[in-house]
Amino acid sequence: MSESHEQGQRVDAAPEKNLEILYRLQGANSEIDRRVAMLGDLPREVEDLEDEIEGLRTRAKKLQAEMDERTAGVTTKRHEIRDFEAKIKKYKEQLESASNDREYESLNKEIEYLSLEIDFRNKKIKDAKARNEITSNELQTTQMNIEAKQVELEAKKAELEDMKASMAKDMEMLQAKVDELKAQLPLRLQQGYDRIRKSTRDGRAVVAIRRGACGGCWNRIPPQKQLDIRLNKKLIVCEYCGRIIIYDPEVDEAELQSVK
Repeated sequence: MSESHEQGQRVDAAPEKNLEILYRLQGANSEIDRRVAMLGDLPREVEDLEDEIEGLRTRAKKLQAEMDERTAGVTTKRHEIRDFEAKIKKYKEQLESASNDREYESLNKEIEYLSLEIDFRNKKIKDAKARNEITSNELQTTQMNIEAKQVELEAKKAELEDMKASMAKDMEMLQAKVDELKAQLPLRLQQGYDRIRKSTRDGRAVVAIRRGACGGCWNRIPPQKQLDIRLNKKLIVCEYCGRIIIYDPEVDEAELQSVK
């Protein structure tokens, strides 16, 4: 690649006009970016609250499912206890008619075993009830948090929508200006501008030379290239940050006045 190609790509038609349009286009886009920035952290806060509420709702469902599972387990154990009690009653009746000691001992062992099973299930029921009480409190706290976060979310959404509505007309006009200016550029310049703009953190694809440096990255520009930029005869890209550099006499004059 030749040095002239690295330092700048010559605009095929009406270079001064294209550079002017690019600069005006950047101004309109920067104004849109400034207004979007006015929304501050609200969009992110709304999104974070929505995610937090969704997480709380998932937790509430999980807690409710745990309680339902324990409740179902308690019901099953109660049925089992009733069955065991019926068997114990039956075995006790059989004790009265036991024909020998061996049968009597066998029935007593069954009664003892079933009694232990009943005690075990009663303990499980007690544990499940205690755990459900704790889970119920957790669920209640989670639901209260959901309600509080929902109120906060609605307030922030309303604030965000109010701000968007207040600037909607201006944003529409600025976007129309962006579209109009873009339409006046060759397709390759439109695409190049968009590509550079997306690659920069501040969204500036076109900057003015300032005190002999790139107005985007502040790296010094060689004297010969400074002269080329001031002539506004060709499109020159910063070799450090990739931004298009133009000469704006108003910026130059403002900086001279600030030095005086």
